[in-house]
Amino acid sequence: MKLSIGAKIQSITLVALLGFAAVVGLAAYGLHGAIAEARAIKTRDLVTTAHGVLAHFEAEERAGRMSRDKAQATAVATVKALRYAGKEYFWINDMQPRMIMHAAKPELDGKDLSELRDPNGKALFRDMVEVVKASGSGYVPYQWAKPGAEQPVDKISYVQGFAPWGWIIGSGVYADDTAAQMRPTMISLLAGLLVTASLVGTIAFLIGRGISRPALTLADVMGALAAGDLTKQVPATRRHDEIGRMIEATRVFKDGLARARALEAEAAEAKVTAEAERKAA
Repeated sequence: MKLSIGAKIQSITLVALLGFAAVVGLAAYGLHGAIAEARAIKTRDLVTTAHGVLAHFEAEERAGRMSRDKAQATAVATVKALRYAGKEYFWINDMQPRMIMHAAKPELDGKDLSELRDPNGKALFRDMVEVVKASGSGYVPYQWAKPGAEQPVDKISYVQGFAPWGWIIGSGVYADDTAAQMRPTMISLLAGLLVTASLVGTIAFLIGRGISRPALTLADVMGALAAGDLTKQVPATRRHDEIGRMIEATRVFKDGLARARALEAEAAEAKVTAEAERKAA
């Protein structure tokens, strides 16, 4: 496939713009991972803090200042009231697993969770128990509906065991919240990409037109000269680049061809005149 000079320049521009888009895509991917990781670490730290509430009231029990029932009830009430990032909450379940307290869905309190599964069939609370048994704490991904919504979305929770009471305390972050945090940055990145694409495209178009038009004109003139047609006009120019030198070289070539034609005509006329004089003599 033969491409014109202008098309080749535009193809280079297209490749550059695709490269910009790839860079923006990679930046968005890296930003998403960084935000998700930062939120997961923040959730872990908050669960550790809430775990300290349980430890505090368990210490009150050991000191004899509270009965176990009173210490546990007070700890549950304290954790239930905790909120962060506006609406994020904590829950507590035991190792059976059975729900001790769920701040967003109190209807789960006291229920057996062993067969509770997310839309993908994952027994999430059994997985939490296994994580705690294996390492004491860790992350568990699953799907769960946000407070006030019915449609489950991707969520990753951090759970930590509290051995003295056989409890697990946890909290999590939703994937669509991460996307919402990214949205302003993504809008800025896309706006920058569009502005850059417009500038690069416009400059490439002007450069391509500035090269392709004179080149096409020169091609027509050279083709005519090769066919012996001297009527084609060489375009006037004040350019001092390679295109300008090509135009001047074409003008010199045409002028030289015209002079050669004139000399040939003069020589032919002189020959005819000499022949006529010879015949007359």
